[in-house]
Amino acid sequence: MSRKLLLFHFILGHNLIIDTFFSICKQKKYHDNKIRNSCRKGMVELLSYSPLWKTMERRGITTYTLIVEYGVNPRTINNLKHNRSITMITLERLCKILNCSPNDVVTFEESTDMEDQ
Repeated sequence: MSRKLLLFHFILGHNLIIDTFFSICKQKKYHDNKIRNSCRKGMVELLSYSPLWKTMERRGITTYTLIVEYGVNPRTINNLKHNRSITMITLERLCKILNCSPNDVVTFEESTDMEDQ
């Protein structure tokens, strides 16, 4: 085979690999977006931070106090208010600040809607 033909095969094969990679990425992104969109629509609610708000009220701590005095990121507060996931480090910090256990911060609710999808 000539060098030009080998180069063509290499480029064609390389493009095929890249196309396959992007195809897989698009499928994964579609799947992630489908789950994310179903969560936004309220179809799937697994996390609930309702115990956190009750614990904060009992301890006399506000979200303002968490942000100003304890350095909790406002974006984290937003995630908590919208029942989005937080890191284990954040959960640990909240437990230390509030002097409580993780059960006093978050509950996991089972959803039958997820099984139907």
